[in-house]
Amino acid sequence: EIQRVNVYSDRYLVATTLSTVLVGDLAHEKKLISEIQWQVTGHEKYFFDNPGVCMIFNAGELTVAEYGRNEPLGLCRTEYVSSHLISVRVNEQESEVNTNSEDGV
Repeated sequence: EIQRVNVYSDRYLVATTLSTVLVGDLAHEKKLISEIQWQVTGHEKYFFDNPGVCMIFNAGELTVAEYGRNEPLGLCRTEYVSSHLISVRVNEQESEVNTNSEDGV
């Protein structure tokens, strides 16, 4: 059951349940949303400065969540976080193309 829903900058979705957080980019053509396991404290800070990911800072931990994946992309411990000092780049995977089509494989 969703307990709280916020939309930031008319684009980024953050919703919480008792045991998960949902983050999404509503402006992306695919409307990508992720649901990751999370112990919600209400003190989280969300950063949307890097395309394709949401950075969540809480209690000395920085979690990077990629939109469309239901597990954290990464996690690190830090006492200080600034979205101006962190840069994240996620390479989108291209769909697999059968390069052996000439061989009939």
